Amino acid sequence: MNILAIDVAVRDIQVGLLATDTAQDRQESDFFYAHIETERGQAEQLVPAMADILGHAGLSPKSLNLIAVTRGPGSFTGVRIGLATARSFAMALDIEAVGFSTLELILGAEQQATQSKHHVAAAISEPILALIDTKRGDYYGLSSDMVLNQQNARIFTPEEVEDWRNKISGKIICAALPPLEHMARLAASLKTTDHRHYPPTPIYIREAEIHQKTLP
Repeated sequence: MNILAIDVAVRDIQVGLLATDTAQDRQESDFFYAHIETERGQAEQLVPAMADILGHAGLSPKSLNLIAVTRGPGSFTGVRIGLATARSFAMALDIEAVGFSTLELILGAEQQATQSKHHVAAAISEPILALIDTKRGDYYGLSSDMVLNQQNARIFTPEEVEDWRNKISGKIICAALPPLEHMARLAASLKTTDHRHYPPTPIYIREAEIHQKTLP
């Protein structure tokens, strides 16, 4: 299976490709990755980045089986660009696109890395809080405890973050990008019947701020 993974939901541009067609052992897979640091122009640069990574792997768009994309929370514009691009390519290639929460990806990858480091399979007891700066003086946040209690991500004020740090004494992850290899491997693990539970639709915690110009 060949899965293209894209993310512009938080900042910059990330493109990844999980490919079995390039691996010598077809039971394994290769992962190709590109990261472009940019504050603007994601819409213009994303598609060429996707073409570049496919070319680097020696694959064509028609070899793709699935597209995975981040769906927020994050930049209102970035989320829309990523989802629109993923859905458009999926429709053109007659394949499916699946979407994943940015904060759940960050949390999940951190927990997986900690489990691997300590050689344990059970959930790590240390609480983790993943944060994304909203650029409005607060954060989009999701903690491991919130996930266990089936609570959705929400806005955290700086005071709430500091309070969490003092009372919970867990690990805080801020300014991290959603890990694309983790997302691609999650997508690869899904059954086709599971795809509907991962829709390529946006997760907006707060609507975009709209500035209305006053006419003279």
